Amino acid sequence: MKILITGCNGFLGSKLVEKLKGKHEVYGFDRNPSNKKLAGFYQGDLNNIETLNKACAGKEIIIHLAALLDESAGKQKLFEVNAQGTEN
Repeated sequence: MKILITGCNGFLGSKLVEKLKGKHEVYGFDRNPSNKKLAGFYQGDLNNIETLNKACAGKEIIIHLAALLDESAGKQKLFEVNAQGTEN
């Protein structure tokens, strides 16, 4: 099964990648580069629709774990990444 995990470098995402690797074709999406051995990796922002569409294309399951947790980024940035990014 082809599975995309957004936030694949985060705490939960990285644990899930390790559990699913070897059993499924695991792809990652994150704003930071990844050193994990994945079937494919997409570096980008959840609000970049073009990159997000490329990452999602052909995947059977998408597990969305990406989030911005740094409150110092401000309420607007948190909303853009967490709410609008999830909607995208």
